[in-house]
Amino acid sequence: MKYEELAVFGKLRKAEGCGPVTIYTKLLMKWPDLPKEKVAEKVKHFFRCYSMNRHKMATITPGYHAEDYGNDDNRYDLR
Repeated sequence: MKYEELAVFGKLRKAEGCGPVTIYTKLLMKWPDLPKEKVAEKVKHFFRCYSMNRHKMATITPGYHAEDYGNDDNRYDLR
Protein backbone atom coordinates (compact mmCIF):
# COMPACT_ATOMS: atom_id res chain seq x y z
CA MET A 1 0.00 0.00 0.00
CA LYS A 2 1.11 3.53 -0.70
CA TYR A 3 1.36 6.15 2.02
CA GLU A 4 -1.34 8.20 0.31
CA GLU A 5 -3.69 5.23 0.52
CA LEU A 6 -2.85 4.65 4.17
CA ALA A 7 -3.61 8.30 4.89
CA VAL A 8 -7.04 7.90 3.32
CA PHE A 9 -7.71 4.74 5.33
CA GLY A 10 -6.53 6.39 8.54
CA LYS A 11 -8.72 9.45 8.01
CA LEU A 12 -11.79 7.38 7.23
CA ARG A 13 -11.24 5.00 10.15
CA LYS A 14 -10.22 7.45 12.85
CA ALA A 15 -11.63 10.87 11.98
CA GLU A 16 -14.89 9.74 10.38
CA GLY A 17 -15.33 6.58 12.50
CA CYS A 18 -15.97 4.29 9.55
CA GLY A 19 -15.83 0.52 9.60
CA PRO A 20 -14.76 -1.83 6.80
CA VAL A 21 -18.05 -1.78 4.87
CA THR A 22 -18.42 2.02 5.02
CA ILE A 23 -14.79 2.51 4.01
CA TYR A 24 -15.30 0.14 1.09
CA THR A 25 -18.34 2.03 -0.18
CA LYS A 26 -16.64 5.42 0.22
CA LEU A 27 -13.50 4.21 -1.56
CA LEU A 28 -15.54 2.92 -4.49
CA MET A 29 -16.64 6.52 -5.07
CA LYS A 30 -13.21 7.98 -4.28
CA TRP A 31 -11.25 5.56 -6.50
CA PRO A 32 -13.56 4.92 -9.49
CA ASP A 33 -10.66 3.78 -11.71
CA LEU A 34 -9.88 0.75 -9.48
CA PRO A 35 -11.89 -2.46 -9.87
CA LYS A 36 -14.21 -3.35 -6.98
CA GLU A 37 -12.18 -6.47 -6.21
CA LYS A 38 -8.97 -4.45 -5.85
CA VAL A 39 -10.64 -1.97 -3.48
CA ALA A 40 -12.04 -4.86 -1.42
CA GLU A 41 -8.59 -6.45 -1.31
CA LYS A 42 -7.04 -3.20 -0.04
CA VAL A 43 -9.72 -2.80 2.64
CA LYS A 44 -9.25 -6.40 3.83
CA HIS A 45 -5.47 -6.00 3.86
CA PHE A 46 -5.66 -2.73 5.82
CA PHE A 47 -7.96 -4.12 8.50
CA ARG A 48 -6.01 -7.40 8.74
CA CYS A 49 -2.77 -5.52 9.36
CA TYR A 50 -4.50 -2.98 11.62
CA SER A 51 -5.95 -5.71 13.83
CA MET A 52 -2.59 -7.51 14.07
CA ASN A 53 -0.79 -4.32 15.13
CA ARG A 54 -3.50 -2.65 17.24
CA HIS A 55 -1.78 -3.58 20.50
CA LYS A 56 1.25 -1.50 19.50
CA MET A 57 -0.87 1.64 19.27
CA ALA A 58 -2.61 1.14 22.61
CA THR A 59 0.54 1.18 24.74
CA ILE A 60 1.96 4.51 25.79
CA THR A 61 5.66 4.70 26.47
CA PRO A 62 6.37 6.40 29.81
CA GLY A 63 8.21 9.66 29.53
CA TYR A 64 9.92 12.19 31.75
CA HIS A 65 7.86 15.32 32.41
CA ALA A 66 10.04 18.06 33.87
CA GLU A 67 7.58 20.96 33.56
CA ASP A 68 4.58 21.73 35.73
CA TYR A 69 2.60 22.51 32.59
CA GLY A 70 2.09 20.66 29.37
CA ASN A 71 -0.46 19.76 26.76
CA ASP A 72 -0.96 16.16 27.84
CA ASP A 73 -3.18 14.90 30.64
CA ASN A 74 -2.10 14.18 34.22
CA ARG A 75 -1.88 10.40 33.98
CA TYR A 76 1.88 10.54 34.64
CA ASP A 77 1.59 12.82 37.68
CA LEU A 78 2.20 10.25 40.41
CA ARG A 79 2.79 12.63 43.32
